[in-house]
Amino acid sequence: MTATAAGEQGVVGRVAWGTFASLGRIGVTFAVWFLLTPFMIHSLGAEGYGLWSLLFSMVGFLSLLDLGTGAGVVRCVAETRGHGRLHERDEALSTYLASSLVLSLIGVLGIGAMDLWALPALGIPTGALPIARTALWLVGLRSFILAVPLGFVRGVLFGENRLVALNVAQAVSTVIGGLLTAGVLALGAGVRGVAWAGLLGMLIEHLFYLRLALPYLRGMRLSWRRVTLRALRRASSLGLAQLMIAASGLVLLRTDPLIVQAFFGMAAVSMYAVAMKVAENTFLIIKQFVNALSPLIAEWHAAGKTTELRELMVRATRLAGIPAALIGGAAIGGGSSLLRLWLGPEFEAAALPMRILVLSMVLTVPQMVVFGLLTYSDRHHLPARASVVAALVNLALSLLLVRPFGLSGVALGTLGATAIVDVVYVLRSGTSAFGLSFPELARRALLPTWTPLVLLSAFLAVWFQAAPPRNLVDFALKTGIGMSLGALLLGRLALEPEERALILGKMQRLAASFPSPSWRTA
Repeated sequence: MTATAAGEQGVVGRVAWGTFASLGRIGVTFAVWFLLTPFMIHSLGAEGYGLWSLLFSMVGFLSLLDLGTGAGVVRCVAETRGHGRLHERDEALSTYLASSLVLSLIGVLGIGAMDLWALPALGIPTGALPIARTALWLVGLRSFILAVPLGFVRGVLFGENRLVALNVAQAVSTVIGGLLTAGVLALGAGVRGVAWAGLLGMLIEHLFYLRLALPYLRGMRLSWRRVTLRALRRASSLGLAQLMIAASGLVLLRTDPLIVQAFFGMAAVSMYAVAMKVAENTFLIIKQFVNALSPLIAEWHAAGKTTELRELMVRATRLAGIPAALIGGAAIGGGSSLLRLWLGPEFEAAALPMRILVLSMVLTVPQMVVFGLLTYSDRHHLPARASVVAALVNLALSLLLVRPFGLSGVALGTLGATAIVDVVYVLRSGTSAFGLSFPELARRALLPTWTPLVLLSAFLAVWFQAAPPRNLVDFALKTGIGMSLGALLLGRLALEPEERALILGKMQRLAASFPSPSWRTA
């Protein structure tokens, strides 16, 4: 085996293991959320669960202040493996760490402003305001004030490609946080208790990260004296772009509950929050493959591997589309039955908004790949511009469609922005930045995965209409059959011959590693 081939296998192995670890962690997160959500709705009631969802949407706006510090830490740590200049890394990391502390203090002011003005303005009942205010501060500490500076350590681990250890730590912390939340709900602690449990779970998670990152932190020379104007300029360039991208993401999802609250009230927020959470979990599962590529993109960009990055765009878009087609097809085709069996018949009203939001998340997969390539190769201006346009289109469409179509109208606003901006504009402009044509990307990456998505969704929808699942076990079995058929079709259309041969070879070696049954050896 040549050194080049060995290097390519090493890269594939890193990305594959990082992706599998991320998917495993997302699976644990999904299981905890799936089991915990009905208990939360039952314990808190529709109004209480709606309040909890509303608080998270409010605090989510503080992520605008992150200014790309997390992405910047990942980028400069990964780039160091490409160019080897440790002094540049230490300058950049010192700048990002100092910036995160300043941003955390600004976050305190932001939470204070929400406490004084935003909560009363949203029409929260007077009797619930004290609970909402306490929970708001706890959620703010968990999601931004403490999370931004503590996230520096996670960024170092991510940049060093310690994705397996990172995801194991997060999965364990998720289980601990879920148990803490279930415990406080059982004790009747309400929204405030859930907020305390979430904060404690976050601190435990970052203690795990700190333990894992200590060997790398000891090799860094970080200090206030190493904060330089040069590093600050580069950080500011990325930070401004990340601010615009984050603003778009918040408008695409976080403003939806606020619009629902304004038009339909807190109980409707609870209904829409379930649909939105299913879509977000679908998005998170799909995103893991793209996230695993981020350190590799930065490393190859620093090493000047332009041709490799262009081919990576096609292959990553196609491979990321495979889980998107399977999970998205299952959610779109079986969404109504899932909500009925999981949360009760009254939640079937959220099925159509859920399907629309899931479809929107699936259509963002190619955009995620393009955004990742542009952001981690110092070409983040296109993602920033596109994000602003998407935010404005989403807000306008949601407000236009909310009255005639209700909750589905809000979801259609998100889908419309995704189709117009992410699919039509971003893919055409992003592909040309790497010397690739949009028709080639569509032929090699989009059609091979979008065709099975449509067929799987239609198959499950017809099957569940003709023979509705009786319980969650029946639902899982039928969905598993449908996804297996979808996987076979994807294997034929979306995998290249050498990729199919590689997977089959791995499966054969795995099967051969198991001992033969005694009746076969007799």
